[in-house]
Amino acid sequence: MGSSSSRRSDEPEYLKELIEISQKEFKKYQTEKDEVIRNTKEEIINHLNSKDKNSSKEKMKIILKAEDDTIIYNILEHCLKTLKEKTSLLSENKECPMELKAALNTVIYAAPKYKIKELKDFRNVFKGKYGSKYIDKVDDNEEHLVNEVLIEKFNINNYSEQLLTIRLKLICQEKKIDSQFLDNINQQSQSQSQQGSEQNSNSIRKISTLRSSLFSYILENKSSIKKEELESREKAKKNRESINKEENKDDKYLEEFKECMKNNPLDRVKTIEVQNESLMVMKEGENLFLPYDEKIDEKCYNIN
Repeated sequence: MGSSSSRRSDEPEYLKELIEISQKEFKKYQTEKDEVIRNTKEEIINHLNSKDKNSSKEKMKIILKAEDDTIIYNILEHCLKTLKEKTSLLSENKECPMELKAALNTVIYAAPKYKIKELKDFRNVFKGKYGSKYIDKVDDNEEHLVNEVLIEKFNINNYSEQLLTIRLKLICQEKKIDSQFLDNINQQSQSQSQQGSEQNSNSIRKISTLRSSLFSYILENKSSIKKEELESREKAKKNRESINKEENKDDKYLEEFKECMKNNPLDRVKTIEVQNESLMVMKEGENLFLPYDEKIDEKCYNIN
């Protein structure tokens, strides 16, 4: 594969060829991750039945990482699809059209992180077209156009104990396995223990409901950042300090989250802003899931 000496590297057909091969590679990656999730869940079930908490948590980290990778693949797939439909625009214009910048910057930013030659070639086409300075700016995300969720997922190094426990309890609930051994119980009295168990159960049910309502969605127009969205984010940033100074901000956070959900049915929502935090959901097959967000998980877990 490659361009001939008489052919410009940014010609639409060549760009499409690079994109299509990259898409096929990501589909292979996704199939591998799906299998990892299925197999690892079976291993977790065995560990839970044996009441092996530490092994269960280590395996759950593998699932969470695979889920994060899935989110990244879906973001990149959407960006590549957008760019594939507009290769003529990319080829004809000396500068990247504004409506394609978010998608292009996201792909350029992600390309070095994968062993996909065609994805790196795609990045190099625009290094030649726009110059090294443009690529350096993208790598530093100076324009803040690289997909925020993708950056976050690339930078997650570990998962909280609380999140690991929550996800393991959901499997226990699904498979009817006693989950009490997962709790770090500091028993003072039998009644306190029962009360804590009931509260945890209620929290798990609420998280399960929340996840089944959400773990699905984001990605429709996340590759195109509109002017209104940027202005909205900037306004939210300016309000952050005053919001964070208010008392009972955890309660306010939850109330704002619930209000956003009530006012934004899932068939319309792409991004939900909660105290300057973007809560985004995506769809994977017929399952709904909420991408990992420790802040969201902790707040949900503490709902009474």
